[in-house]
Amino acid sequence: MTAKAVAAALSKYAKKIDSAIDTAIDALPFVSDQNKTTWKKTLTTVALVKVLNNFIGVTDTVEGFLIKGILTLIPGMPEWIASGIAKTLMMILPI
Repeated sequence: MTAKAVAAALSKYAKKIDSAIDTAIDALPFVSDQNKTTWKKTLTTVALVKVLNNFIGVTDTVEGFLIKGILTLIPGMPEWIASGIAKTLMMILPI
């Protein structure tokens, strides 16, 4: 699947994906409730698609593409958390 196709799928399934992102963030250990609330407000499908459009053609894998987008939206988020959220998205996207 191409990066453009991922961006299109994110847009098409935005409600389901936003719910999955919130669930993944809520399940994170060792993260304060304040950070979780901030991250859920910042990391939405609409925002992610806007950021991801800047990385089309820059990364080698779809997962790397998603991780870059998440880390751009939430600077300072540990990469292992962004990777976990990206893996969650990969499981629910119809790829």
